[in-house]
Order: sequence, then structure tokens, then C-alpha cells
Amino acid sequence: MPTVTVPGATNDTSSANAITFSFSTGTGLTIAQQISNALAAAVSNPAPGNVNNNLKVTNAFSGAIPAPSGSSMQELVLALSSGQSSVVPAGYGFVANISNTPNTTIQAAAGTAILAGAFGGTFLESGSATITAGSRSTNQGNSVISQTGSGSIMLAGGDGNDTISAAGSGTLSGGAGTNTILMTGGGEYLFSEGIDAITVSSSSGVDTVDFSNAQKGSTYTLTGAATVITKGAIPGGTITAAAAADTAYGADGQAASFDATKATGFTFVAGANSQSTITGGGAGATLFGGSGGVVTYNSSVTGGGAATFVATGGSSTLDASGSSAPVTGWAGTGNTVLTGGSGNDTMVAGAGGTTMTGGGGADIFAILASASSTTATLLITDFNVGQGDTLAIFGYQSSAGTIQTNIVNAGGAASFKLSDGTTVTFSGISVGAAAASIRVQTI
Repeated sequence: MPTVTVPGATNDTSSANAITFSFSTGTGLTIAQQISNALAAAVSNPAPGNVNNNLKVTNAFSGAIPAPSGSSMQELVLALSSGQSSVVPAGYGFVANISNTPNTTIQAAAGTAILAGAFGGTFLESGSATITAGSRSTNQGNSVISQTGSGSIMLAGGDGNDTISAAGSGTLSGGAGTNTILMTGGGEYLFSEGIDAITVSSSSGVDTVDFSNAQKGSTYTLTGAATVITKGAIPGGTITAAAAADTAYGADGQAASFDATKATGFTFVAGANSQSTITGGGAGATLFGGSGGVVTYNSSVTGGGAATFVATGGSSTLDASGSSAPVTGWAGTGNTVLTGGSGNDTMVAGAGGTTMTGGGGADIFAILASASSTTATLLITDFNVGQGDTLAIFGYQSSAGTIQTNIVNAGGAASFKLSDGTTVTFSGISVGAAAASIRVQTI
């Protein structure tokens, strides 16, 4: 197990009094190494006039903690008994907790860096805070790490079952245990490394949750109005959006599942070459497809308007075949596949190649002259007049009658060209049937 060493009472990491902490590989180790490096630099780079070094170490193993004195960097070494609480006076930049018993509490001033040890405890700071819990091979301690107020943060639990709440902005992780994590500040970056129950309730800003090393069984809930970027996917898990108008970003090349059943105005931006599944969120949900990616949308939510899918650059796919809520799909400049469900869907062709499948319901397949191109193609796979399907053409001079008389056979399918070169093909419909029964609306 990796270790990190900090100076003991003799101000020297090479002496017998040096303090060593063990960490599992991860965010906590990274934070601890930064603390160790800062203390080592103070030892090796003395201030002018200070013969020994620029670090003063104070031991507080019993009784009241003395106030720091002198102009040197200040390190406090604490050893508390079970149930004991300690308030660290302002001025100590670093705290090394060597308590070998759980159920201790350390409260420090803003800007204090705490090496919390591996036996667990409660660690409290307001404002900027750096707190990291260590690890040990057996009987991991459980830590409560609480940071309140604004400020920069670096917070990490150990291998125990930790609870972390953060209101600042910066880096945090629950460590390798079964953890509860609350993010309220905005501008936070969470590395999920255990079985984490994560709640993001920031009211503003941009938070990032990185699931690259998350463990199966983790849960993730959005309750605030902040924009949330998600990287990676919870193994076998689902990201849940609450009633707020949440915004979530998928990561490139990753699969992710989002439960937006309770969300109003949920916005999702898929990563490139990703596989994303959205459940619910039909009340005004907006989904942006990523290049080379597939967004699967399943919803029965019908109030508040149809969900809107917007294809961005490159090829993208919307599969709403399992949805009874209406969908409005906008194809992009690449090759776009739009598949509706049983609702009354509206699909708009783009400047590239668009394939549309309406599914059940009375669907509208639309072409806009302003969005098309001379090389645009549209394939409609299931046009059904009996269901009330309509082909709507905007911005062209051709009448419905002219279009119907120009329908030709193209490889066994009915097809025609518009004045700008856009080609429209109806799969499974003969020329005669198309000319006689296809409902064309020109506007």
C-alpha cells in the first residue's frame, strides 16, 4: 500500500519521529502527496535567517492546543482519545492526525490541510479546505468530512464508509468504501471510486462527476439547477434527475443511463460515439445527440410538451421506439436516424442523409428548404396514411399535386426530387399507392 511521510516533532521527514500515513491508490493519495510535498519544501527551503527550516511542528497529545507562534509554516500533530473533540486554532496550515481510535472530531479554520488518518472520525472546516483520510489493511475507520461555505476544496475519504458534504469548488472523492456524498457548491469535480450514493444539489455553476472508476451499486441523483457533466457510466447503475430543470452531459465513448421521470425541462447532451438511455423527461426534455452516438429515449410522460431531439454534427441516432410520449426530432448535417414511438411524432430532415421511422400515431415528416441541401436524402420507412401520417414541405414552390405526379419508382420504392435536389423515398410503397394516397402538405 502506498505511503506518504510528513515531518514529526523534529521537523525532519528522515528522522525516527517522521509520521507515515498509508493510502490506497486514488484521489486521497494524490491529495496527501501534495500535502507532503508542501511540508517537505518548507523543510528544504528555509526562510532567510532561519537556520534549520521554515517549518514549526507542534505536538498536542493532551490538554489544550497552544496557539501557533512565529512566522514559520505551522504543522500540528494531534493524537486524540475516543470521543474527544478538538478545535484547531487559526494559523496552523497543516494538521497530522495520528489518533489510533475512532469517534474523534477535529474542527479547523479555513485554509487548513488535514491528514485525517485511517481510524475515522469527524472533520469540519468552513471555507477553503483540504482533508484526506488514510487507509489500513483491516478495520477501516468511517469518516465524516464536512466543508461549508465558499472556497477551494480538496476532500477525500479513505477505504471506510465515509460521508462527505461539500459547498465549495474543487476536487472530492469518497474513496473506496460505501459512501454518501453531497455536492452543493457548483464547480466541483467528483471522482467516484467506491460504491457511492451521490447527490448533486448545486443551484448554479458546472459540476463534474467522473464514474471512470465507480463501483457497481453506486447511485447518482441531480436535484439542483447546476449543469452537470458526467464522465463514464455507473456499472449497472442509473443517473436520476429530480424535479428541477437539470442539465447533464454524457462522456465520449461511454454508455450511460438517465432516469428523468421526475424531471421538468431535463436537458441532456450526449458524448461522441456514446450509448445513452433516457427514461422519462417527456415534459419539455431536450436531447442533443453526439456524433456517432445513439440516444435511446423511453417515456410515457405527455404533459408539458414533446421531447425534442437535436442531432449535432456527424452521424447520430435517436431511438424512441419504446416511447409513448411525442417526440420532435431534428436531423443534422450528417447521417441521422430518427425513430419514433406510439405517439404523434414530428421529424424534420436535415442537410445530410435522414432515415425516419414514425412508429404508431399520426406522424409528421417534414422537409425545410432552409435546412436541406442539394445532396440531402430522406428515407421514410413506414409512411401510413391510415394512421394520419403527413409529409410536410416548407419553403418550396412545388404544389402537392406536382409532387405527386413526379413520384417515380426507385429500386422498388416510391421516390421524388424537390427543386433543390433533395431526394425523398418511401420504403415499401409503390408509385401508384404513393401518388394516390400520400398526404402532402406544402406550406
